Amino acid sequence: MATATLKMPFEIVNIESARQHYFSGDAKKKQSFLRTINSLPHGSASKRVAYLEMHRMFAACGNKPNYNAIRASQKIARKRDWAFPLYDEAELKQLTKAL
Repeated sequence: MATATLKMPFEIVNIESARQHYFSGDAKKKQSFLRTINSLPHGSASKRVAYLEMHRMFAACGNKPNYNAIRASQKIARKRDWAFPLYDEAELKQLTKAL
């Protein structure tokens, strides 16, 4: 039997927040890149170069999220058949660090 009356206080990262954090980067530079990209002709090589430069800036500001790892941790967190009473506090703390 499983219940959903309590949630464990795990720090679970979702894909949307990970993407938002990664793509936030330097806000002023990002706005500058977006203005430049929008001003260039559709499908042009210069527009593609500006787009790639913007993504290099994002990569320099932080690591790209590992979407497979996030999905795997979400799958574990959604699992409702854990026998929590059988885990000691140290094991649960280790689990929160792994997630």
